[in-house]
Amino acid sequence: MNITRIHNSLSSLAYLRRMTALANDYKERRVAFGKKLSEHYLHLNTIGRFEKIYRGNLLFLLETVTYLQ
Repeated sequence: MNITRIHNSLSSLAYLRRMTALANDYKERRVAFGKKLSEHYLHLNTIGRFEKIYRGNLLFLLETVTYLQ
């Protein structure tokens, strides 16, 4: 049962990482209101929040896995 929970947690983290990577790539290509998205602070704040959520959840998952062994 624990292996399934770890696998599901890791899968959701992988999707979150993929979404963050796509957003980082997109911000360099997309132009809105005359500037690239990488120059808009609101967009950078949103990506930064996603990155913090991802890293926090990854650390939580790794700590959980070490306790299960």
